[in-house]
Amino acid sequence: MAVKTVTGAAFSGSSLAGHGAVLWFWAPGCADCVKLAPAVLAAEQANPGVTFIGVAGLADAGAMKKAAASMHIDGFTQLADLRGVLWRKFGVTSHPAFAFIDKNGKLMDRMIGFL
Repeated sequence: MAVKTVTGAAFSGSSLAGHGAVLWFWAPGCADCVKLAPAVLAAEQANPGVTFIGVAGLADAGAMKKAAASMHIDGFTQLADLRGVLWRKFGVTSHPAFAFIDKNGKLMDRMIGFL
């Protein structure tokens, strides 16, 4: 599956092989996502051995890119899930949500719409 970042760059999930990852599902205009952004950024910076990936949805790529910049989360990869493919794949029904992936690519846990 081809996925692009909010800036239009190609992204391959295979780049996560051998690394733990946290996927943060968020949307522009989500007040809870805005409130949570500083904590996600702090967690990303405090855990250099874990790859953090934002998975933006429910908007167009321009709105996603602008929101990522305004929340100061554009320093780590932000995917543009324009069709909700990743949200569906991980069973995300509301935002914000997280998926925790181990270094072997196995989904370890999810937290969905917890705020």
